[in-house]
Amino acid sequence: MNNGAAWAGKWVNHYSTNSCYIIHSTLFIMHYRLTLTLLSLSATLYAQQPKPTRPVKEGEVDNQEITVEKSRKIELPPANRIFNKIPSVKPSAEQRKLTYEFEDRKLIIGDPKITPNVLAPTVGQADDTPAYSNYVKLGAGNYSSFLGEGFVGVNALSNLALEGSIRHLSSGLGPVDGKNSAQSDTRVRVTGKYLTDAFKLQADLGFDRNTYNFYGYSREYAALSTFNPDLIKQRLNTLNFKLGIENTNSDNAIDYSLRTGITTLSDRFNASETDWGTNFNASLGINDNVYALVAADAYVTQRTDGSIVDNRNLYRVKPTFKYASSRFTITAGINAVNQTDQRQGINETRAFPVIDIDVVPVGNIHIFAGVDGDINRNTLRSLLGENKWLAPQVLLANTVKSLDIYGGTKGKLGGGFSYEGKVSYARYRNFSTFNNSIPDTTKFFVLYDGAFQTC
Repeated sequence: MNNGAAWAGKWVNHYSTNSCYIIHSTLFIMHYRLTLTLLSLSATLYAQQPKPTRPVKEGEVDNQEITVEKSRKIELPPANRIFNKIPSVKPSAEQRKLTYEFEDRKLIIGDPKITPNVLAPTVGQADDTPAYSNYVKLGAGNYSSFLGEGFVGVNALSNLALEGSIRHLSSGLGPVDGKNSAQSDTRVRVTGKYLTDAFKLQADLGFDRNTYNFYGYSREYAALSTFNPDLIKQRLNTLNFKLGIENTNSDNAIDYSLRTGITTLSDRFNASETDWGTNFNASLGINDNVYALVAADAYVTQRTDGSIVDNRNLYRVKPTFKYASSRFTITAGINAVNQTDQRQGINETRAFPVIDIDVVPVGNIHIFAGVDGDINRNTLRSLLGENKWLAPQVLLANTVKSLDIYGGTKGKLGGGFSYEGKVSYARYRNFSTFNNSIPDTTKFFVLYDGAFQTC
C-alpha cells in the first residue's frame, strides 16, 4: 500500500506542472485500486491535451513526419494515322471451280441425243408453247442480188417433229462481164424425227440446185464473134435421201448409230454420179475406264460421164480399244480399208495402225500424240465442193494416207479462251490438186501426185 502510494506520488510529481486536474486527483488517493483507476483516467486526459512544443536543442534530431507520394505518368508515342483503311470483306457466293476435260465423243455422227420428256397437262391453264416455229428472211444487195429464206417447224405431234426450210440466193450480175459471171443457189430441206425413250429415227430429204458460169476466159476470146455465152453455163442438181437410227437410252451398255443414204448428182454436160453410203458406229463399256469401239463404212458409187462408166466402191472397218482416266487416255486399234475401181482396175486392201495418246500433266492442259492412216474418198461431188469449175471427164482416184505421225497440245486458258496446236508428218499417194486445162482455161482438171496424172 505504501509502495503504491509512493509510486503514485512520483507519478503525480512528474506531471504536476502539466495539469491541474492531475494535482487534485492525487490528493485523494487512499487505495491501490483507486490509484489504478485514476492513473488510467489521467492518461486519457493527458492524451487529449495538446503536447507542448519543446525548443529543439542544438545537435538534437527533431521528430518529423515525412510523407512519400509515388506518382507515375505513362506516356505513349502518338499512333500513326491510317489513311488507307483495309476494306471489310463483303460476303459473296462461293465461286465454283470449273474443270474442263477434252475427250472425244464415243459417237460423233448424227445430231446430239435428245431424250423427250412428256409432261402431264395442266388443269385449267392453256399451254403457251407454240406448236409452230417459223421465220422468213428477205434481202437484196449489189450485183442484182436477192436473198429469200424460210423455215417452218411442227412440234404438236406426240414424239414426232417435222422441219422444212428453203433458201435462195442469186446474183444477176457478176464481177466479170455482167451476166457472164452471174450465179444462183437454191436449197430445199425436209426433216422428220421420231423420238422414243429407246431410240431416235430420223429421215432427211434434200435438193440443191446450183447454176453458175465459167467466166475465166480471156478478154480476146470474148471479143470474137464465135463466143457463145450459153457454152460457159453450168448447172448442178443434187438430190439426197438419208435414213438413220441411233440409241437414246444412256443406260444401255451398247451405244450405237446407223445411217444410210443415197445421193444423186447431175450436171449440164450429162455427167452424173450415184453414191450410196452406210455408216455404223458402236461402243461398249467394258468397265469404268475401258471401252470397245467399232466403226464401219460402206460406199457403193457409180459415176457416168459421157461414154465413161466407172464403178467405185470402198469398205472400211475400224475396231479400237480405249482406256480413259482423269490424267491419261490411250486409244489403240487397226483401220482396215478395201477399195475397188473398175476403170483403173484397182482392188486392194490395206491396214493402218491407230494409236492415240492424250496426257493431262496439269489443270486443263493436254499433250497428245499418235499415228494413223486411211484412204480418203474422192468423188465427183466432193471435188466439185472444192472447185466447182471442173472440166468434164475428170479422173477420179482416192487419196491414200499411208502414214501420219502427229503431236500437239490443247487446253483451256480461262475466260472462255482455248487453244490447240498440232504438227504432223504424213505420206500421201494420189494427193489431188487442181490446174487450168489447156487450151480452155475456164475449166480445171484434177492432178494427182503419185500414180495418176492427167491434164
